[in-house]
Amino acid sequence: MKRYLLLFLLACSLQGFSQSPFLQTSLKNVISGNSGSISSLAGSKGTAIVFINNNCPFVKAYEARIGDLMSSYKSKGIAFVFVNPSVKRNGEKDSEAAMKKYFNNLNWNVPYLADPDQMLTQQLGATRLPEVFVLNSGGQLVYSGALDNNPQDESSANQHYLKAVLNSVISGQKPSKNHMALGCRIKKF
Repeated sequence: MKRYLLLFLLACSLQGFSQSPFLQTSLKNVISGNSGSISSLAGSKGTAIVFINNNCPFVKAYEARIGDLMSSYKSKGIAFVFVNPSVKRNGEKDSEAAMKKYFNNLNWNVPYLADPDQMLTQQLGATRLPEVFVLNSGGQLVYSGALDNNPQDESSANQHYLKAVLNSVISGQKPSKNHMALGCRIKKF
C-alpha cells in the first residue's frame, strides 16, 4: 500500500512541474508582434528568462555580458527570453515601441515580452532588474537570481553564476544554489 501511495505522490508532483502556471502564461513578444507562452519559447536544453527594462542602469551594465552569454549558449540549446515588467509603470520609456527600438539597437534577435499586468513577474517572484530564472529542458525552475557577483563592473566579477547554472543544465545536473539578484527594484502595481 505504501508503495502505491509513494508512486501516486511522485506522479502528482511530476504532473505539477509539467503544468506550472508560468509555463502557460501568454505574453506579447514586442519583436515579432505575436503572443506566446514561455513553454513555446523554450530551448531544447533549457531556458533563461531574464527580467529587464529599457532604462535600468544595472541592466545597461549587463548588456554586453548578456549578449556574450546568448552568443555562447544559443548553439548549446539554451533559449533566452526577456520580460519587461515595467510596461505600464514607466510610460513611454518602456512602451512596446520603445522596447522594440531598444532591442533593435542591441541587435538582440530573441523574444522580448511585455508583462503589463506583471502576471509572469508575480508567478516567478521577480523583484530586481536584471534577474534571471532558469528552466531545465523539462520546464522545471532550477535557478533564480543574479547573473554574476558584480552588477556594476564586469571586470571585477569573479563568480559567474548564470554561466555555471547553464553549464549544469546542459549536462543534466541541478545547479547548487540561487544567488540574490541586485539591481533596480521592480515596482509593483
